[in-house]
Amino acid sequence: MSQLDALRLLEEMRDRAVSLATSENYVRDPKIASRAEAIWSGAGKEGGLVSELWIQGALPSKQSDDSLGSLAKDGLFPTDLVEYFDVLRACFINTSAV
Repeated sequence: MSQLDALRLLEEMRDRAVSLATSENYVRDPKIASRAEAIWSGAGKEGGLVSELWIQGALPSKQSDDSLGSLAKDGLFPTDLVEYFDVLRACFINTSAV
């Protein structure tokens, strides 16, 4: 599983957003342009373009013995929809369970 360096990504996103904002909002006065860039580069609470990092853990899914076919057989999923998915080959259907 590949890992993501969230802090580096945050900095790169901030740099790109500030660069885009600076180029799209041209200001003739270098002092004002510099001050705007400093504000945009700052924390989100202080006018920066990128908010604070928020991370939420993602747990792996649990394996199940159920399939759309078995759910349809138990009356928990529409059988006609399972048949439609099967015709389209939209997803794997355990047809022996329908």
